[in-house]
Amino acid sequence: MKLYIGADLVPTEANLTAYRSGDLSEVIDPALTALLQTADYRIFNLECPLTDGGAPIDKCGPALRAPADAVNGLKALGADFVTLANNHILDYGEEGLADTRAVLADAGIAYAGAAEGVRHSGIYKLMADGVTLGIYCCTEHEFSVSKNGAPGAVPFEPVDSSADIAELKKICDRVIVLYHGGREMWQYPTPELRERCHHLVKAGADLIVCQHSHCIGCAEVVDGSTIVYGQGNFHFDLPDEQSELWCTALLLEVNITADSVSADPIPLRLRGHRLTLADDADAAAILDGRNMRSEALADGSYLKKFDEMLDENADYYLSCLSGNYFSGFLPRALNKLTGRRYKKRKLSRMYDREALLRLINYLECETHREVLTDILRRTLDKPER
Repeated sequence: MKLYIGADLVPTEANLTAYRSGDLSEVIDPALTALLQTADYRIFNLECPLTDGGAPIDKCGPALRAPADAVNGLKALGADFVTLANNHILDYGEEGLADTRAVLADAGIAYAGAAEGVRHSGIYKLMADGVTLGIYCCTEHEFSVSKNGAPGAVPFEPVDSSADIAELKKICDRVIVLYHGGREMWQYPTPELRERCHHLVKAGADLIVCQHSHCIGCAEVVDGSTIVYGQGNFHFDLPDEQSELWCTALLLEVNITADSVSADPIPLRLRGHRLTLADDADAAAILDGRNMRSEALADGSYLKKFDEMLDENADYYLSCLSGNYFSGFLPRALNKLTGRRYKKRKLSRMYDREALLRLINYLECETHREVLTDILRRTLDKPER
């Protein structure tokens, strides 16, 4: 059985005409489209609802969607299956999700990862060449996940997710996990994400593909199973975002037998508004970078990179916890004039040692975190706000 797994796919303003018409020749190199057709199955992460209705939900970050007829582009790619377990699939509410599921069903494209009664909705099974494959789809907890049984994305839950994977392994020759999570625009897994993936290998996963980071990460083999930490986007063309990280990606060629699973990376590049296979020199550089990061993961030196990432983002996260303290014109101006020293000084006064220890406790402890989250939601819903 041969699969191609592509990562984040979003029809955007830059390519919407092509997706609506189903003629992708101007935005995706026909050589790449032809390559996709050589597989038994083509799998993507559909990173937005396909809907002409609904309304944006209350959330932080952008609300994404594409019109329903953009499904014509997915059909042109030969998409057989899409995961809906991601942080944007509920951006236009339950109506947007229902429309998406109906559009995909009408197009003959299978899906998993978001539904009503979410338990077990992350599971999909298929068969080819006498091999039975189980796919499990889940996402980290953001605004898209199902709450209280309402429609939404399947969240990663340590007990439930491991149990579902173990059950799949009993009835399937091989199991692939599509895990939507990780730090965006960072090319390594966090230590806890790595630990979670190792547990999923123990539960029965033969291949774990972590999507969501929008950049190519690294990979490792654990107990014979491959874990891919970051593919980059498949096709998510934002003209304002043209960085090297955003515009390079990996398509995974996955070959499955009853005895083995292999996942070989095929480098891609977004050039302007056109997605292409990387040329030989470009591909070699992309893969060399990935191999270097994988070596850093294996020898533990990536932890220094993790410490650096924490230092770079400390002000941002602490500022978010401070509410609107730095949102006014004067604080922003003072911070710019002082080379960010104003914010650092204010934050150091707001968060002394005792305050930081309390925050750590409230965020690490499951019950404290639950109470804090519910208080914030109720505060958000108060009429005076």
